[in-house]
Amino acid sequence: MNFGLAFSYQFQDPDWIKKILLNGLITLIPVVGPFYLTGWMLEIASRFAKSDDVLLPEIDFGKYISKGFMAMVIGLIYMLPTLIIILPAIVVPMIFINNGDDTVATIMVILMICCYGLGLLVSIAAGLLQMVAIVEFALKDFKAAFQFKTLFAIFKAAIGPYLLTILVAAFGVPIITSLGGIACGIGVLFTAPYSVTVMASMLGQAHRAGANAQVVEL
Repeated sequence: MNFGLAFSYQFQDPDWIKKILLNGLITLIPVVGPFYLTGWMLEIASRFAKSDDVLLPEIDFGKYISKGFMAMVIGLIYMLPTLIIILPAIVVPMIFINNGDDTVATIMVILMICCYGLGLLVSIAAGLLQMVAIVEFALKDFKAAFQFKTLFAIFKAAIGPYLLTILVAAFGVPIITSLGGIACGIGVLFTAPYSVTVMASMLGQAHRAGANAQVVEL
C-alpha cells in the first residue's frame, strides 16, 4: 500500500481545487449531500482498486447519489445482526421491569452482558467486512457486497492495509477535517471532501492488495 499517495494524488489533478470545493459545496445540500459524497468516495475507491493512476472524478449527481444510497442500504443490512443480538437485552428487561425477584434481576444482568458483549463482537466483524463490501459493490453489483467468503478472503489477505485504513479513519480523518474550522469553518468545504478522498484511496488500495493476493494464490 502506498500510504503517501493517499494524501498526495489529489494534487496531480489539474482541476483538484475545483473538484474538491464543488464536492464540499454539494455536501451542504440537505439529505442528498452525504449520499452524493459517499458515492463519490466509492467511485474513487473503485478506481484505486484497479490502479494507482487515479484522477478525481467529475461531478455526476445521479450516479453518485445512487451509489451513496445503496451503500447506506448495505450498511443498514450489516447492522441487522447486531440489532437482533442486542434486542433481547432491551425487550426482556422492559417486560420484567416491575419484577422484584433477585433471581430474575441477576438473569437480566447476565442477559444484558452476554447480548451486548456478543453484539459488540459482531458489530466489529460486520464493520470490518463492510469496508470490503462497499468497494465490492462499487466494482461489481449489490449482490457482491454479500459474498461473505470472498469478502473475508480479501480482508484476510490484506489485514495490514485495512488496519492502517482504520487508524487513518479513527485519527487522521478527524484531524484533517477539524482543520477546516480555520477561517470561520469555511475551510471544512475543503478538508471534509479531501479527507474523503484520502479514505477512498486507502480503501481502494487495501481492496486491491487483498484481491491481488487471491489471484496469486489461484
